[in-house]
Amino acid sequence: MSDISTNTSPPVRRRTHIDYSPYTALFRLIQAGAGIGIIIFGMQLLRSFSLQVLVVIFFLLVGLVLAQIGYLQFRQEKRKQSMLLTTTALVILFAAPILILENAEGYLITGGVLAVIITSSYLGEYRMQRLGAAAVFLLLSLVAASASVFFRFDINSSPVVSIFLPAVTLILGLTAVYLLIRQIQRSRIRVRLIASFIIVAVLPLAIAAGAASTIGSKATIDSAIDLMEAVVNLKEAALTSWLDEMSMSLANEVTADPGGRDIASLLIESPDTERYETILDAQRSQLINSLRTGRDFEDLLVLDRTGTVVLSTDRTLERMVFGNEPFFQKALKGKTISPITIIDSLGGKVLLVSVPVYSDDQLVGVLAGNAPLSKLSDIMRQGGDIGQSGEVYLVASDFTYMTGTRSTGYIPQESMTLTRGAIDAILGKQDGAGAYENTQELEVIGAYRWLPELGAAIFAEQSRAEVFSPTIATIVVNSAISLALIATTVVFGLVVSNSIGKPLGVLTKITQDVTTGNLELEAPVSHRNDEISILASSINLMTAQLRMVIENLEQRVAERTKEVEARNTQLIIASQLSNTITTILDVDELVQQIVDLIQDRFKLYYVGLFLVDNINQYAVLKAGTGEAGLEMIARNHRIKLGEGMIGWSILNSKARISQQVAEDPVRLSIAFLPQTQSEAAIPLRSRGQVIGALTIQSEAPFAFDEATTATFQTMADQIAVAIDNARLFEEVQRTLETSKLAYGELSRKAWLERISARPLQVVRNDQGVSVVGLQGHTARVSPDEYPESQTHTGNGAIHVPITVRGSVIGYLHAQKPQDYSHWNDEEREMLLTLTEQLGIALESARLFEDTLTRAERERLIGQIANRVRETLDIETVLKTAVVEMQSAMDLHEVEVHMSPNNGQETL
Repeated sequence: MSDISTNTSPPVRRRTHIDYSPYTALFRLIQAGAGIGIIIFGMQLLRSFSLQVLVVIFFLLVGLVLAQIGYLQFRQEKRKQSMLLTTTALVILFAAPILILENAEGYLITGGVLAVIITSSYLGEYRMQRLGAAAVFLLLSLVAASASVFFRFDINSSPVVSIFLPAVTLILGLTAVYLLIRQIQRSRIRVRLIASFIIVAVLPLAIAAGAASTIGSKATIDSAIDLMEAVVNLKEAALTSWLDEMSMSLANEVTADPGGRDIASLLIESPDTERYETILDAQRSQLINSLRTGRDFEDLLVLDRTGTVVLSTDRTLERMVFGNEPFFQKALKGKTISPITIIDSLGGKVLLVSVPVYSDDQLVGVLAGNAPLSKLSDIMRQGGDIGQSGEVYLVASDFTYMTGTRSTGYIPQESMTLTRGAIDAILGKQDGAGAYENTQELEVIGAYRWLPELGAAIFAEQSRAEVFSPTIATIVVNSAISLALIATTVVFGLVVSNSIGKPLGVLTKITQDVTTGNLELEAPVSHRNDEISILASSINLMTAQLRMVIENLEQRVAERTKEVEARNTQLIIASQLSNTITTILDVDELVQQIVDLIQDRFKLYYVGLFLVDNINQYAVLKAGTGEAGLEMIARNHRIKLGEGMIGWSILNSKARISQQVAEDPVRLSIAFLPQTQSEAAIPLRSRGQVIGALTIQSEAPFAFDEATTATFQTMADQIAVAIDNARLFEEVQRTLETSKLAYGELSRKAWLERISARPLQVVRNDQGVSVVGLQGHTARVSPDEYPESQTHTGNGAIHVPITVRGSVIGYLHAQKPQDYSHWNDEEREMLLTLTEQLGIALESARLFEDTLTRAERERLIGQIANRVRETLDIETVLKTAVVEMQSAMDLHEVEVHMSPNNGQETL
């Protein structure tokens, strides 16, 4: 039979707590995103310094700090403050950068709305809070997107940034989809079906539409940029061709020779000669005629090597000096084109083409032509059709328009433009293309090219709205088709979900009513042989079975209640018995009390208690109930271990039950107990050992089931511990008594030696305190020579023995004055108490003096030994020994003899 045990430990109540891991992951995700953004924009800042990028880094740092504070507030269970701080952090992280980032509005707005919704789903308690937070963020984002306070940094100029923002948006989108799916999974079947149909329809269409829109938008922008760059290339080629023609025209003027009176001859001829005047008139006529026929220049000027105008078609310019002007310096270096510059004497902004003039390979001067700026506008207007809103124009290095523009109120050579493209092209001296705002704050797609020869930049721009108009039309058509498909799918999903959800709802209502006790309901079964019909039939069958089960439930409950009550009664009796036996420390009394209590409380026929003998061979009956128990104890009844139910139980450390003793081959029949019908042998286990067994017997068969036996086993274990404790108590008492007697004998001998060597008498009277040595007095230490208690002599004297550990070492004699010769009870009790304390103090003083004496002896021995070991010379060692022993022991004389023993030779 297996060992029987029960677990009566009370259930442990665990304190519920909030699982912070999802919230921690959410805040860590926000912090990680902000940290990665700081790193990426920091790399961009190191690559090319930009104030806009620096401001973005500042926003990210502020958002990171606010997110951390929000997390700390959440840990303190301050959800409202946490949500407010976290939402503010998300606004700073996503909405604020819109003010200074170009082409990032879509990513930031979409990502920010998703981030607010995701965060609010964790922190918000109500749905309206989530929607409100998302609406506030969307409003602030739109305001930031429409603002044009700052120049914006184009994210397309940085490949890392242009990848980072879409990646963040994609991650947030996937997270939102994951949370949506989890929310749907917790919903009702009907909601899940509708949501599944919508997701299946919307998600692929949304992905396809988004991908198509993104690809189409990118393709449209790329196509528009390619067109703008082609127009810029075309205009650059036209300008280059025109300037080359101007340079060739000037070169032809230099080489023209009207009878040996060319420009070089004029420059090398002395101004004081008649020939100089002839050449001057001839060249003037030639230059004026060239202006009238060619119309390539507005004015022509001939300058000598100092930059002084020798000849000009405009005589007011003659004798002016232009030696420091760029066009003259470039001509001296062989360059023909100079940047557009302002020369007040030439009327303001001019574009000068100049060529050097040589005579016999010697530079003698410069021929310059003032090119008409109106020609620039003609070149910008000719060809390159880029739509109704497209335009091509030229901007000088001072940001003023050199050609006409569609922008109203802008005058060439006077009005300025400060668009992002103009700043990049003119200040950065670089080429580029992309989307930016023009001077009218309209989004345009443009390309620009810096022309260092002219000191100006060409711009080709087209309205973004016009560029995207075909794409938008396509998106509208695709959206309409997608919405139609979504609507069809939703309708189809509603139909299908209703066909499934409504019957399931009816079945759910019926099962809920059944759980409340209404078992008379029946679920409607349709003619269709589908899963719902099968489920309805199963529910009806289940309710029928429940009705059958409940009919027999009351009887079973009553039987179980009776069993539980009996079990509780047994546990109560066992507890009372345990409380009783723990107060008894005598083993014989304890075991008899145990068997009597068990028989009386459990109404048993017989109870006996066996203990294993000292040699572990027999179980000896130590207590039994009734006359049978007394008779068996008188006969020294015992059972060999391993025999009978008692021996088997002790040997196997398990309980053994015999429901019908006549059929148990192991049980030993006892003539003193003829009426026993069922019996149980319960081992007594204590500290891992079996010390005996308990036999319980009943006059009825099948009296002991497993539950009852388990109760008796628990009680038997407690009894074994009580018996073991009583045994230990007796052993401890014997050990203490032995120790007390041994130590008292040692103390008595020590006091006998001390008193015998030096008896003392201390007297306190009117003359004071005196100590008297009792010379020739034999110490009396036997308690027989003293009274056992106080002795009153009748004349006001009292004698109290002084005892130490049961031995009398002296006595206290107290004498009252003659007028107060009577000792009352209180005085005698006080005197006895003081005498007891005096004995304790004297014993402590003796022990202390013995300790000091022993310590002094050890010190002297060590000191003498150390002095003797200081030398290896035998004579010196002997001298040191006798000196130290005489001094330490205060001896009159010390001698050490070293001689043969009886004249025999020794080693």
